[in-house]
Order: sequence, then C-alpha cells, then structure tokens
Amino acid sequence: MVTRTLQKPARGFTLIELMIVVAIVGILASIAIPQYTVFTMRAKVSEGLALGSEAKLDVGAAWAIYDGTAATQAQMGFTFLATSNVANIAIASITAAPAAVPNRTSDGAISITYQASIAVPGGPLVLVMIPGTGVIGATGIPPGGLQSGVPIVWGCVTGAAATTAAWFPYVPANCRH
Repeated sequence: MVTRTLQKPARGFTLIELMIVVAIVGILASIAIPQYTVFTMRAKVSEGLALGSEAKLDVGAAWAIYDGTAATQAQMGFTFLATSNVANIAIASITAAPAAVPNRTSDGAISITYQASIAVPGGPLVLVMIPGTGVIGATGIPPGGLQSGVPIVWGCVTGAAATTAAWFPYVPANCRH
C-alpha cells in the first residue's frame, strides 16, 4: 500500500498585506526625512561654532596680552580659510577701553558667516559670539564688557537676517535671541 502525503501549495503575501507594509514604510519615511534634514543642517551650523572656538582662544589671549591697549584681528594672529559650510569668521578689534555693555560689533565679537547654501530669508546665516562678563541673560549677550582680571563669558546671537523663527530649529538654543 502506497501512502501519499498532501503538500500544501506555496503561498505568498496577499495584496492587503503588501499594501499595509508599503503604508507603514511610507509613514516612517514621512517622519524620518524631515528629521534628517534638520539634523544635517544643525551639523553644518555646529561646524561654524566649532571653527569659531579657535577665534575665542585668540580673543582671550589678546585680551590678556594687550590689556589696556588695542588689539586687531591681525595682532591676534587669526586667519580663516573658507570651508564648504562656513564662508568667513571675523573678529572685531578690541579697543583700549572696551564698551561697558557689549553688542554684536563690540570688542572681540566673533562673526561666523555661513555659505549661501545655508541661507536665511534676507541673506546668509550669521552667528555672532560676544565676549563679556557676568551671567548671560535672556538677550544672549553678556551684561558687562571685557574687564581685567574677570573671566570671559561668551554670548551668542543670530545676525539680523536670521531672526526669523523658521531658522530656530537649526541654530543652537543658546544663540536663539
């Protein structure tokens, strides 16, 4: 007597199962792609702040060396070669008697100008790091100017063109002023 076993026919996915998988992948992609865009833009903006850290060291050294006299960017020995994301980093000269209240163009302020690919409405993105003394408040600017024998604190603000809320997700939280 010969026994036969019945084999199940090969079965694939149904159309509804495939449609559910495609819908799930589509939903995940619609969430992931915008987040990836924000992440990459933040990385580009962070590059400028990282490159500006050398300029911060030069300002601190110049303040210590030229205390009581003026110091220019050339005397600080800072030069910058543009990168794919950062067009320029410039240091404002330090005067013999720094301003009592620092601002975007005051003594030792570091302006980081980004390439046109990182643009805001009205021009390229600009971040300004401002040296001073005291505790950084809601304005992002130190309350006091540079003073002898007092540690330097750094504030950060966006340039005038970047004050739109649309750019706030890309700019570090301490620069959103």
